[in-house]
Amino acid sequence: MIRCSQLLSRILAGSWRRNPPRPDISPDHLVAALPSLAGSGAAALAWRCLRGSSLEGSAAFEELGQAARLQILQAAIHERGVALAFRAARSKGAEPILLKGWAVARLYAEAWLRPAGDLDLLVRPEQRAAAEVALFSPSSIVLSVVDLKHKGFDELTPAEWEMLYERSELAVLEAVPVRVLGAEDQFRFLCEHLWNHSAYRPVWLCDVAATIESLPAEFDWDLCLRGGDRLTVNRVVSALGVAQTLLGAEVGEMPHELRQRAPPGWLLEEVLKQWEAPCTEHHLPRELMSISLRHPAKLLPALSARWPDPIRAYVGTDTAFDENRRISKQLKFFLSCAAQFVHNDLFTSAIPATASMRLSDESE
Repeated sequence: MIRCSQLLSRILAGSWRRNPPRPDISPDHLVAALPSLAGSGAAALAWRCLRGSSLEGSAAFEELGQAARLQILQAAIHERGVALAFRAARSKGAEPILLKGWAVARLYAEAWLRPAGDLDLLVRPEQRAAAEVALFSPSSIVLSVVDLKHKGFDELTPAEWEMLYERSELAVLEAVPVRVLGAEDQFRFLCEHLWNHSAYRPVWLCDVAATIESLPAEFDWDLCLRGGDRLTVNRVVSALGVAQTLLGAEVGEMPHELRQRAPPGWLLEEVLKQWEAPCTEHHLPRELMSISLRHPAKLLPALSARWPDPIRAYVGTDTAFDENRRISKQLKFFLSCAAQFVHNDLFTSAIPATASMRLSDESE
C-alpha cells in the first residue's frame, strides 16, 4: 500500500513550475493525501497540478480549490504587508532584508502557490531598535506578524553584515523595492532552514527545488558553500539530493564533485516519515518540562515526546549527515538538552519561553 508521504512526493513533483507535470493518482489516493496537503500548506500546489485532470470536479479537488482560493487572499495580504513593512522600516532609517515568504514565492510560477506566513525580516544589529519602533509600535500598520530574530545571523561580524548587504538584491513589489538575500545566501539559507526544522513541511523542499531551478548563470557555488566548509557542503548537497529524489528537481550547472555526492538512505526515509503527519502536535510547542516534572504521571510521556528525530539530532550536534549510527547522535543531543535544561531551568529557576527541553519545531 502506498504511503501518504509517497503520495505527497508524487503529487508535488514539479508543482512550482509554470507547466507542472500532472500526477498519476487515483481518487482514493487524493482523498488519502488530502489532510496532509491541507495541513502542510501544499493544497494550492496540488490543486494547480490537478486542474484539467480526471479528478477535477471531485469533492477532494473542490476542497483543494477552497484552500487555494483562501491562499490567494492570504498571499495578497502578505504582499501588502511586505510593502508596508519596508516603507515603515525605511521611514525610521532601517533597511531590512526579507527572508522566505515572498522572497521565495516570487520564484514559483505564481507567488500565491507558496503559503504565506510570518514576515521574516533581517536587519543590522545597529538598526534593530529603529526597526522595532517602525514595526511594533501601536501606530504600525503592518498587516503581518513580524519576526526580526533568526538563528545564525546574530553571530555575524560587522564585516560579514556588510558583505551580506552588498550581495543582497532589490526586487520590486507594489512599486516598492524589497531587499532580498543574494542568490548564494538565499539558497544556503533555505537548505539550512529545511534541516533546522527536520524538513517536516513539503513546501520547504519545494522552496529548495524552485530556487535551484531559478539560479542565475553567474551563481557562485564557492560562495554558497562558504569555500567548501564541510558542514555547509553536506547540508546543501543533502537538500539537493532529497529534492531531486522526492520532487524531481532539475539541477543545472554545478561543480562536478558535488554531483558525485548523495544523501544517506536514512535521510530520505526520515523526510518521508516527517511528511506522514507534517502539522500534528509533534511539531507544536509542548507544555514546559518544568511543569511536567511536578506531575509524575506526565514525566515519561514528556520525555518520550522530546526524544529528537535523527535530522534534529544531527543538526543539533553540528554533525554531517552520514551513515553512522543515528541513535548515538540522538542520545547525545537529548542529553545535552537535558543538561542545559537542568542548568538553566532548575538551578537558576529561569524558564525562558523557548526552554531547551521543548525540543519542538516552530511552524514557519
